[in-house]
Amino acid sequence: MIRWPHETNLRVSYAIFLLERLNNPAQALSQLIKISEESNSLEREFTVFRFKNIIKDILLVGNCTGLTDNTLSDFITYDTFFKSFKEKIKSTSALVTEFWGVLLESKPSLRRIIKIGFKISSQMKRIEHYFQVMEKIYSSFIPTVQLYTHFVLQVFYDRNKAQSLVDK
Repeated sequence: MIRWPHETNLRVSYAIFLLERLNNPAQALSQLIKISEESNSLEREFTVFRFKNIIKDILLVGNCTGLTDNTLSDFITYDTFFKSFKEKIKSTSALVTEFWGVLLESKPSLRRIIKIGFKISSQMKRIEHYFQVMEKIYSSFIPTVQLYTHFVLQVFYDRNKAQSLVDK
């Protein structure tokens, strides 16, 4: 039985209700799949697609961590921080490469070294902050810990910190 067959907005809201209030991601996903089978506007298709992917990720995270009581807003917050986390890791890695490139020059500019070092330091603080926030939402979520451990080990060669992250 399809509830509200002609009200797509209401059905999407119902799917979110199933997820948030009734803690039933499987039924919410089923509702969204039924909505996506109909012809909808591009905006509605995108909304349904996005929520389907979020619910699938929630189901995956719940299976990996054993946590199923996290809300949709927690997952969206985590997803936002994770994207920023990955971007900062990429830009910090590029800065470290640039830093070592400047040091290898025959006459390195001290101002440039200090400027790059300051950028690396500030980005490292942001990366650590993002990691701490994501750990509060999903503690010890394997992909996050692996990415951060790989970054610490490969870019900064800090085996002690990497080992402590793995031991958690």
